[in-house]
Amino acid sequence: MMKKISIITETVLIIIFLSFSLIRVAGCGNQEASADKSDITVSDYLQQGNKLYEDSDFAMASLMYWNVLKKNPTLIEPRIKLANIYFYQNNWNDDAMVQLDTVVQLEPNNAEAHFLRGKIFRNDGWPDKAVKEYLLALETEPQNPGFRYHLGALYHANQLYEEAIDEYKLAIAYDTNLAKPDFEAAPYGLQARFMLARLYKQAQRIDEAIDELEKVIAIDKTYQDAKNDLIDLLDLKAQSVSRGGDARDYFWALELYERIVQLDPGHADAWVEIGKIKYYWLHKPKEALEAFQKASQLDPTHPDVILHLKSLQQELKLE
Repeated sequence: MMKKISIITETVLIIIFLSFSLIRVAGCGNQEASADKSDITVSDYLQQGNKLYEDSDFAMASLMYWNVLKKNPTLIEPRIKLANIYFYQNNWNDDAMVQLDTVVQLEPNNAEAHFLRGKIFRNDGWPDKAVKEYLLALETEPQNPGFRYHLGALYHANQLYEEAIDEYKLAIAYDTNLAKPDFEAAPYGLQARFMLARLYKQAQRIDEAIDELEKVIAIDKTYQDAKNDLIDLLDLKAQSVSRGGDARDYFWALELYERIVQLDPGHADAWVEIGKIKYYWLHKPKEALEAFQKASQLDPTHPDVILHLKSLQQELKLE
C-alpha cells in the first residue's frame, strides 16, 4: 500500500516538475521573442512592408506599416502606402482619408497625398474638391503624367472638353517611359491617348481619333478597349468612304477593312466587305471567293455570305 502511494506521489511530483519546466521554458521563449521583436527597427519594418507591398500581400504589408507608425507616427511613406491599400484594395475611403489628412498636416505640399485625396473626392461625388486637390498636387509636380491624366478625366466627365484635351496632351507628353503605375490598368500616356481618341470621336474628328488609337496599339497590342474602339472607327470610316462611288474610294475602303481583319481576324462583316469590293470593283473573283470563304467559316448563316459563295462558285465553276 505504502509502495503504491509512493509511486502515485512520485508521479504527481514529476508532472508538477514538468509543468513548471514547460512554463519556465515558455516564459523564456516569450521573453526572447519580445526581445527579438523590440530589436526590429523602424527601417526593418518599413523594408518588410515595402517588399510585401510590391508582392501584393497587402494585409501583411499593412501590419508592417502599422508597426512602423507605432514606433514613429510622423513618417509619411507608411501612411501613403496604407492610404493606397485602403482606397484601391478595400474601398475604405474614410480610412484612407484619415491617413492622408495626417500626411498633409505633417507635410502640406505632399503631392501624392493631394492626388489621392482628389481621387477619393471624385469617387465620393465631390468634383470641385477633387479638382482643387489635383491642382494642389500639380503645384508641386507640374509634369506628373498621372496628375495630368486624372485631372483631364475629371474635366472630361464634367464636359469641359477643351480643358480635358489639354490635360490629356500634357499627360502624353510627360509620360516618357510609359511604365504601368500601381493600381492602374495601363500607363498614363496610353490611357490619355485612349481617352483623347474618344473625345475626338465625339467631336467627329475621326481621323485624329484613329491616329491616336493606332499609336496606342503600336505600343501595346493587348490594350483591348483601344483595339475595339479602333475597329469601330475603321469600320465607320470605311462605310463613309465607300459611299463616294469612285474606284479610288473603294481602294481606300479595302485598306480600312483589311486593317480591321488584321486587328481582328474573326471579324466576319469585314471579310464580307472585302469580298464585295474585290468582286464588284476590283473584278478579282478568286480573291473575293477567299474572303467570302473566311467569312463563311466565321458566320455560315450570314446572308451575304450564302448569296455570294453560291454565285462565285458557279462563276468559277467550282461546284
